[in-house]
Amino acid sequence: MRILLFLLLPYQIVSYSHQVDSLINLGIMESYKFNFEAAEQLFNRAIENDPQNPEGYHYLSQIHLWFYLGSKDEAELIIFNRYSEIALTKAEKLAESLDNDPSLLNLQGEIYRFKTMASAAEGSAVDAFWHAKKAVSFYEDVLDIDSTYSGAYLGIGFFKYALSFVPGIFNIALTLSGLSGDKAEGLEDLIKSYQMSDESNIESAFLLSKIYTDYNAEYESADKLLQKLVKEYPDNYLFLYQYAILKLEQRSLDEAEKILNHIVSINSKKLSQTVALSHFLLAENSYKKKDYIEAIRRYDLFLEFTRSVDYTGLAYLNKALSHLMMNENLKAKSDLLFARNGNLEIPDDKYAKEISEQIFSSLPNSNELKIISAWNDIAAAKYTSALNSVSNIKLNLLRDDFKGLRQIILAECFIESGNFETAIKALDLAGNLEYEFNHWLKPYTYYLISKIHYLNNNRKAARDNVLIAEDLNIYNYKNKLEPRINYLKNRLFAE
Repeated sequence: MRILLFLLLPYQIVSYSHQVDSLINLGIMESYKFNFEAAEQLFNRAIENDPQNPEGYHYLSQIHLWFYLGSKDEAELIIFNRYSEIALTKAEKLAESLDNDPSLLNLQGEIYRFKTMASAAEGSAVDAFWHAKKAVSFYEDVLDIDSTYSGAYLGIGFFKYALSFVPGIFNIALTLSGLSGDKAEGLEDLIKSYQMSDESNIESAFLLSKIYTDYNAEYESADKLLQKLVKEYPDNYLFLYQYAILKLEQRSLDEAEKILNHIVSINSKKLSQTVALSHFLLAENSYKKKDYIEAIRRYDLFLEFTRSVDYTGLAYLNKALSHLMMNENLKAKSDLLFARNGNLEIPDDKYAKEISEQIFSSLPNSNELKIISAWNDIAAAKYTSALNSVSNIKLNLLRDDFKGLRQIILAECFIESGNFETAIKALDLAGNLEYEFNHWLKPYTYYLISKIHYLNNNRKAARDNVLIAEDLNIYNYKNKLEPRINYLKNRLFAE
């Protein structure tokens, strides 16, 4: 849901003809506005004016790649491949007369970048790595000619960041390709690209907003970038969807709901999978608001409309927990069985499988359900409600996994109110418990301890504990906690 969005934006263009250049620019702007019919007309006019120019074909291919990724319609993939091959052939032909032209080289990198996306979406890892290698090679050639070419830094930065998420089973293929992934280096290159270009550069702003959200929890920076994008392009699903994710991370659930309802109201059939995922996020939003009836309805809509198994495990898990909150145990057990069948290559669905297996034979009791409910209050920034819910629950009524979560909830509430000493006491118990399935509670404990010391300006203790949190953060909740750990590390270890 997150990495796939990286390859969905128009990019730097090549200028050969002023008229063609203007048509391409106008087409790109219409693409940003999601006025696809107008965009395609403009790109076709550019092709009519200069049939040998690869740009029109390239940007037509991009629109159909969007449609494929946003709907999983195989017919769109066929159209993408046709336009992409025409663009590549014409770019290679043009390169014979425009030797070492950085704009043309960058365009060729972009063509292969989109081919990487298509191959990855098809599940063709070998093709994806080969296309990625070709793309990076073109970007490097650009920088050999012009070390200030911002678009090439963006392309290389993207691949460094995206490849860092490649599953371990593909490490050999990654090594053989000569490619490597590094989140920190990718971020550095993308920042460089953004700084070298106009600050209104849409591609850089969008990609940086994603990394600020997903990698280092720089939510304020991401908010500034996305706020500007969604204001200028209010119907762009990609910008809106990413903004909704940010608002969920910021615990601003009402704002997230407004954004997601707007996406659902547009209901583009060409981007039906994005609409389905918006139903999923609306379900997550309702679940965190403890509107369990609405959460179940939204999860069912997502499960009905999705054309992928991604996030179906998490959907069934949270749907099951919603049923438990309403004492519908048989329905919950049915959903817990389905929760094991999501995409086990993504952390959220692996987490759902582990949790569903653990609680199936021993459902949470009434006090443990109160703990889960209070954790939803934390996600909704309702700290007083969370504190009131768990304060009087006796620890001997809870399994260790729920004892630890209770202590985490208490600590979050005490931190929010500035009561750091009491928060540390709550975390001391959480750090000494042994967990059966919620193993992520251990690194989360040390992250919160580090955060408290950071807020108290005790940098040494903060550093020590954030490094412990990082070392322990190896479980299927890793992707949720890692950005927050990185946020602290960036402040604690900066020179």
